[in-house]
Amino acid sequence: MRKLQFVLISSFLAILLIIAIPIIIISYALVPYNIIYYSKEYHSYQDPTTIEQLNIDVDIGNVEINYISYAIDFSVRIDIEFELSGIILEEASFSDFFETEWHDLGGVLNFSMHSKDGIKLEEITSKARIKNILVSLRANIKCDFNINVKSGGVLLDAPWGISLGNVFSNISHGYIQYDFSYCFIEGNITAISNLGDVNLNLIDVKYSKDAKMNLSNSNGVINFIISQKQTMGANVTGIATTEIGEINVIYEDDSSNTGAMLTFYNHTTGWIGIENSWSGFNDPLFLGEDGYLFSSFDFPAPNNYNLSFYKASDFGKYSVNLSST
Repeated sequence: MRKLQFVLISSFLAILLIIAIPIIIISYALVPYNIIYYSKEYHSYQDPTTIEQLNIDVDIGNVEINYISYAIDFSVRIDIEFELSGIILEEASFSDFFETEWHDLGGVLNFSMHSKDGIKLEEITSKARIKNILVSLRANIKCDFNINVKSGGVLLDAPWGISLGNVFSNISHGYIQYDFSYCFIEGNITAISNLGDVNLNLIDVKYSKDAKMNLSNSNGVINFIISQKQTMGANVTGIATTEIGEINVIYEDDSSNTGAMLTFYNHTTGWIGIENSWSGFNDPLFLGEDGYLFSSFDFPAPNNYNLSFYKASDFGKYSVNLSST
């Protein structure tokens, strides 16, 4: 009897599925689905030497900043490239979701892009297949950057000969990537991400004055990479802090004119994995439960990197590779 009941119930469920599946497929196909593609350019034609600061404040987007040739007729160009796709987008437009503003007045340029009232950022994020904000600068611009992004990322590439002022990025959820190679830094460097990786690559950078570096995140990887084979010109102090993330440090210099002192702190007891790789450095000075201190043989030199690294939890870890000559 039980077997018969089981067979009847199974058969009934199978029939329901046979009927329901086509209905679900047809219903889903009839739900409005659309792709919104949006592209727009903003330009500034100011004299590059008069631009003092570029402010970018957006709710969502991957902000990519690049320097291009001198032979262009604009100083700064911002290209927005977005693609939203999903259901319930029929007859919708980009302006239904975002408001953009571009102010080109005096020595300060302001660009903002915020979601409209009543639009949840999570809904836009789930629909955004492309979310690029491309910033192109004329090569002879030297200005301060102030970048704020709620969800997305920041990529700033400063190649040979470029001069940078103060650089500040604050991301709620996303990555920060600074690539500085053979350029001139004339300010302080800050990268803050609540949830996301933070990467700073300094390759043969020159400093016009003493500079400060500040990198931090709650959860993610911090990569602090320095390769200094030419004269620095000034001193650099810095701090990198993570709550439960990972800090990787790669440091090298090829000159007795450049020295380094690197201190690794714990805010809780215990020590997690410093690799045994510190060529050209003294054996680490044990600071008890606080951590370790590394100093190069030539510290203090005419110019120095004096950097401190903090992890607030035993869940985080360090990876260190140091070389100095």
